[in-house]
Amino acid sequence: MHSAYINRIGKFLPGEPINNDEREEYLGKKASRPSRVSQRILNSNGIQKGYYAIDKQQQRLYYNSQMAEFAVRAAIFRGEWRIWNQGRSTYWPAPLLYQTY
Repeated sequence: MHSAYINRIGKFLPGEPINNDEREEYLGKKASRPSRVSQRILNSNGIQKGYYAIDKQQQRLYYNSQMAEFAVRAAIFRGEWRIWNQGRSTYWPAPLLYQTY
């Protein structure tokens, strides 16, 4: 059995944060009415803003795979990436892993 360790994380948040008041402009309304239950849930959880990978016309801005890629790149480019392979560690400098499209 091999061990795995998380020693670096990255994140990608699409666009600017959206306030709860604007949320339904992005996600749409049910039967053209605002959702009272949704607002109550957000308030009880303390959620004030969110990030959405769609615009106000519900058009996709990013694919899930793109957002995952950007998060992985954010983790990698913080420095060297140490890879454990069969009990030995190898350092890869981040620029070697970078690929442009």
